[in-house]
Amino acid sequence: AVAVVFGALAVSRSFLFLEPDALWAQTEACAPAHPRALALRGAHLYARGRSADAAERFEKAFALKPALRAPFRDPGLFHMQGADYVLGLMRLRAGKGVEAEPYLARAVAAAEPGPARAAAYDRLGDALLAQGRPLDARAQYRRAADEVPSWAMPWAKMAGTMTHSEMTAAVPLLERALALSAGESAEERAFREEVAAALSTAPKGK
Repeated sequence: AVAVVFGALAVSRSFLFLEPDALWAQTEACAPAHPRALALRGAHLYARGRSADAAERFEKAFALKPALRAPFRDPGLFHMQGADYVLGLMRLRAGKGVEAEPYLARAVAAAEPGPARAAAYDRLGDALLAQGRPLDARAQYRRAADEVPSWAMPWAKMAGTMTHSEMTAAVPLLERALALSAGESAEERAFREEVAAALSTAPKGK
């Protein structure tokens, strides 16, 4: 049950850009060849769940300005990311874990220490998990947690890679994730609800 829950969390969205659609559409219309405008529109579309449309804007933006950086906010973590992270994430959202992996591996290598690197490790883990490689994914989530120990998400995802026989070991990871998630955004509240649901079904140690 835990793995099912956190399989959904593996591709959680950026919810940074929640302004009205018309504003971002107008921004793009006024500057259709401006990389920053395209990236902002892409981030907004991604936040709305329109990953294919977001990918189109991001591809154009990074073709125009390869050094561009885009802002993302996952539950509990704000980070700025470059082309490899963003383009890898777009492939991951399209269900292309194999294609996403080399992009995200390069993103890890290029990321600044702290939130950016933690997010890159985390998404690389997602790409590996999407390929049916839970132990490799777990190692990346572990690195993400080591990079930013206060970020709840990788602790929960580590638990999500565990088999039924390992569920007792998953409990402290889920408890830590629940304790670390203190934000009041809708996304963090939803995250806590999912972690609490997983805890309610996980076997407790003797």
